[in-house]
Amino acid sequence: MRFKLARDVFADRLDLEAEGYPFVEIERGRWRIDRTRLISEVKVNLHEALTLYLATRKTARQTRFRHPHAASGMDKLAANRWQNACSKRQNDSPTAAKTRRRSRSWKR
Repeated sequence: MRFKLARDVFADRLDLEAEGYPFVEIERGRWRIDRTRLISEVKVNLHEALTLYLATRKTARQTRFRHPHAASGMDKLAANRWQNACSKRQNDSPTAAKTRRRSRSWKR
């Protein structure tokens, strides 16, 4: 090959796989990113996520026509928010949870 493109793409694919990007081999030597397992990071706060979710849900449910893209986007947004919430819970330590419980009971 003149530009060594195949080697560069192969090395890039290996680097991306090491970073956690899911790849699927379509046929021998042809790869693509598996979009069903790839959840890109969207940085939104709780209020922005709720606004996006409610607007998408309204679009998906309250029209006469099917909106498969809106439903798919809503599922991805919900999965992304769920994934972030679960990772935050895992990072909480037991002592932090006890402190929060004490501070809540103190405010009553």
